[in-house]
Amino acid sequence: MIRMALLAYWMIFMPLSLSPHLQDAFDEVVPLLAKGVPKDRLVLSGGSVLQALWNHRTSTDLDFFVPETEGDADHQMRRNRMRNIAVAVRSRGQRVERIGSSNVAGWIADVHFSLVIVNWLKLDPGRDTVHSSAVQVADLEEVFGGKIHGRFKTGRGKDGRIPIRDLYDLTVCMREYPTVLHKLFADLSDQEAQAYAQRLRDMPPNWHELDGDRVIAPTYEVELHGLPQQVAQAVEMKDASLLPVAERPPTCDDDDGDGAMGGGP
Repeated sequence: MIRMALLAYWMIFMPLSLSPHLQDAFDEVVPLLAKGVPKDRLVLSGGSVLQALWNHRTSTDLDFFVPETEGDADHQMRRNRMRNIAVAVRSRGQRVERIGSSNVAGWIADVHFSLVIVNWLKLDPGRDTVHSSAVQVADLEEVFGGKIHGRFKTGRGKDGRIPIRDLYDLTVCMREYPTVLHKLFADLSDQEAQAYAQRLRDMPPNWHELDGDRVIAPTYEVELHGLPQQVAQAVEMKDASLLPVAERPPTCDDDDGDGAMGGGP
């Protein structure tokens, strides 16, 4: 209870500090994104936020969202905004791989970034920011809501697999802040629960050999093989308590302090 209270306090009153490699990329990409979107409308979400909170795994990307407003209804205006961002990134010699009316993605400072305009996110003037910037930070419910309704709904890539890092994040959240997942699972409709569970069950048996997420370098003990099936059952039953709970490994005398368990799953 004390840990949860401290985490809640941290999420409300303390600025988020990213790992050094992500902070360098963040400092470089935000001024470029601001060519099309004001900094105070940018919201950072995804694994980089969770890593800053829990240091439970590596993160190699920066996911930004911007809430859609009534003035964004013109698709051409949104496309022009994203094009301005893409041009700004390219002018710095960085690669842009995708651009649309509502999103842009690419690489900068060896870190993958994406920016997406969404209609489900609300700006909160009182919420946390990143470091000393005006960029806001998504709360845990928004981060995991995006994973559940995004990844579980559409998967990733041509085969529609769900990244193992997302499922690993769920198990860590069950230790650190389970009330978030209890609420999100309970709010799923029966149709969503069935569809999301089926996508998890459809993951190939050799997912652990195919998945590039073996580099997540987990710092919590959790059995990753068979994890999609465990998550599928919890989603189908809309009961987050059925998720496994990750445990921190014991600290060894020769531990170098980073908590990493080798090369990941």
